Amino acid sequence: ELVERFPGRPHADDALGELADMTAAESGCRAAGVYNRRLLEQYADSGWAAVARGAERRCAEAEALLDTPADGR
Repeated sequence: ELVERFPGRPHADDALGELADMTAAESGCRAAGVYNRRLLEQYADSGWAAVARGAERRCAEAEALLDTPADGR
């Protein structure tokens, strides 16, 4: 809520990054994607954007692995 009420304020990117990390730990990477995508859209130059990009890539790779049958077909 605070991030929505005060967008663009100093440390808003920090708040989103921390929310993404906490959400990923509690509910998984897919749930954290909301915060990661917002970081990428609104704070592309932030150090947190690089973290968000990596988290989104790892999440996509993990989901792709889970969708691959055990015999690789």
